Amino acid sequence: MNFTEILAEHSLVPDKDKTFIIVDVHENNGVVDSLLGYKSRDDIGLPIKFNDNIFESKVFPNLYLIFHHLIASDYLVSDRQCHELKIRGDAYTSLHGNADHSLKNQVWKMRQTGMFYSVLIVVNNGNLANCIYFEEDVSDEDREETSRRFKKAINTMKKQFVIDIFPTEKETAAYIYERALYEQSRKHTDFSRSNTKSKPLNEKREYLIQGFIDVGGIKSKQIIDEFETPLKFIEALKDTEVLQTKKGEDKGISGPLEKIPRLGHKFVRNNQELMGL
Repeated sequence: MNFTEILAEHSLVPDKDKTFIIVDVHENNGVVDSLLGYKSRDDIGLPIKFNDNIFESKVFPNLYLIFHHLIASDYLVSDRQCHELKIRGDAYTSLHGNADHSLKNQVWKMRQTGMFYSVLIVVNNGNLANCIYFEEDVSDEDREETSRRFKKAINTMKKQFVIDIFPTEKETAAYIYERALYEQSRKHTDFSRSNTKSKPLNEKREYLIQGFIDVGGIKSKQIIDEFETPLKFIEALKDTEVLQTKKGEDKGISGPLEKIPRLGHKFVRNNQELMGL
């Protein structure tokens, strides 16, 4: 059952004035709380198992979460895009599971369906080593070796699949909302782009910035707040350098775009190519 069919089951249809995120009923973590804007389950006043209920977010404008049983992902944001969430130790455990239920196998199967399927990993301070829990009697050498192998496994997967790493549940929630907002606004955008004549100048500029790759409503506002105009953003894009490891692999960026959260090397490379920079 796809995104649109699940909405219909809840007597809903895609709406240009609302953003929907379909969440697996088994999701019970800080990302869900951050999306809803609740501090705790007691604040929600409902049991942990939501059972197909619909909730309006307190923090994200016009956002509604629909809790539904999802077979192969945790967050469904459109008919073509879903996300799997792994928090801290869950990432390490799932990567080292048996062949049929390993994270790599799960992602591979979903990619075969033609959907954009990404894995979101939440770890303290963005350090992958924090995903691993060690017994007290484990030696420092064994800890370092296990951490090294785990990081290598994640980096290998990142070459094949889309994997994003976040330091907190709150930042992960903002990313999922941004993807949902972008995906669902696409559905209501005419190829000729609607008339923005009545919009304030800043909103017109944000609207233009959303034409860049991987830019939704939140990111376009951050960009215009920082650089003021699309032209200054393009100049900043041109002046931003993609850093590489000794092996020639992209590892980060240096330059004006460092000021904007989550504009990594993939974003810079894709949009520099788009603009012929």
